[in-house]
Amino acid sequence: MPDFIAALGSQALGSRLKRLSDHFMQEVTEIYQTATVDMPPRLFPLLNLIAKQQQAPISTLAEQLGVSHAAVSQMANTMIKLGLATKRSDSQDERRQLLTLTPKAVQLIQQLQPIWQAIKTAIDECIDSSSHNLLEALQDMEQVLSEKSLQQRVQEKFAKPTLDITIVGWQPVYKQAFYQLNRQWVDEYFEFLPLDKQQLEEPEDYYLHSGGVIFFALIKQQAVGTFALYPTQPGVYELSKMAVDPTYQGCNIGQRLIEHAIAQANLLGAKKIILETASKLKPALALYQKMGFTVLPHPEGEARFTRADVYMELDL
Repeated sequence: MPDFIAALGSQALGSRLKRLSDHFMQEVTEIYQTATVDMPPRLFPLLNLIAKQQQAPISTLAEQLGVSHAAVSQMANTMIKLGLATKRSDSQDERRQLLTLTPKAVQLIQQLQPIWQAIKTAIDECIDSSSHNLLEALQDMEQVLSEKSLQQRVQEKFAKPTLDITIVGWQPVYKQAFYQLNRQWVDEYFEFLPLDKQQLEEPEDYYLHSGGVIFFALIKQQAVGTFALYPTQPGVYELSKMAVDPTYQGCNIGQRLIEHAIAQANLLGAKKIILETASKLKPALALYQKMGFTVLPHPEGEARFTRADVYMELDL
């Protein structure tokens, strides 16, 4: 039978994660029941966090778990009903309630240790058998959402009208834009190096005179994005110094520029496009992968920029 939720793709990501979570919770519940353990699996993070800290207020626990105060309060009440925790006033601030584990909880943790280890081993086996590392993907997604929430991203889609974008080749009038667009992201994330200075202050010598090209994305004659493409060896071109004005990020300009770079590389007779980027530039890395670039070991062992810890190729 077709999987309808899976067929919905990214639109149903939350539902799919919830379904996977429910599946894990149900299986662990059955494992606990077999071992005659009377504790809902959802208490696992809170139980371990209190055990690590010995005692803590609900607000601190909620912050460290990354969940709401109400959610931790509900879990705490369940633990108290099960005799796994007690609540008492903080001697330094009677308005605060501290959660502490009971001897029953300490004994339960000892009983559960081999079960938890077996569960961890089984889940690790599932992850290792998958084509992608789920834990790393979740960490990346959490990082991306911490930088800009889903709500903000959706609101931006409604706030920004369809833009009339034109892509044009090198014109001296846009030389300063090539410098400023790239200088902005370099300064934000990295140190401005001598090679950056050479590429941005002397683009004609570095790129154009070596057989390369530079293009700009324009909105009403204003340069809002750019990239350079130049040969590194016969049939191989490097995509370099790609940038989009932060005001217009999220407007599909980056994808338009890469599509144009690929088209230009084909016109130039390239067989392959290479690029060097940094793992901390997650949106850019995701876009390159979306456009078909593959992460590979660097053929020379290391990049010219020490910040560039990711090497990618696209076969044409």
